[in-house]
Amino acid sequence: MLRYFNLPGMETYTEARPLVSNPSYDADRRKALEGLRVELSRGSIDGPTIDIVERFASVPCCYTLQSCYGHFMRESCVDDRNTKSVAEVGVLGSKLHYRVAYIAFCIQNSAKGRALLEEMRAIADVNPDYIQFGSADWFWKICVNSYVLQVSPLKNVCQDHFDVSMEDALRIEQARDEFFDGLREVSSRNEYR
Repeated sequence: MLRYFNLPGMETYTEARPLVSNPSYDADRRKALEGLRVELSRGSIDGPTIDIVERFASVPCCYTLQSCYGHFMRESCVDDRNTKSVAEVGVLGSKLHYRVAYIAFCIQNSAKGRALLEEMRAIADVNPDYIQFGSADWFWKICVNSYVLQVSPLKNVCQDHFDVSMEDALRIEQARDEFFDGLREVSSRNEYR
């Protein structure tokens, strides 16, 4: 999990808000990128997301606020940083505890920022039953123009962790793979060249 700011756990998903003026965007982005260097040196970022977070650091119209790979555990808060597959963690017929995969960004109110927002919406459109794009009220209070992409079944869209059946865990895992592949593609198209 990556946290640049001392933020509470993710609360609820809300519909995406429109971009607004943000005169402190450049200064906030510099601060976030400094925080990223610290987090990378501490090993605080979930291994499978490091490349994505680093790529988005090279996208001038956004910066990452927080991210989580999405973890499957046998019990709540046991080994909550593991990156094991569903098959490695659970047994057929069992229930697993899932900590939601997500990435939160601050987007610049610019032509490139608006184009990036549309690309992020398109990631959610690939599998809308399991991937959502929107805002989170508590992020917005700290940082205007913040948006979240998350991987969660629609019935659990407002929770950051919950129990799932093994069958649903496999569907979530597949959506998580699509989600991160989509983020890699978007970041590659938008990096500094």
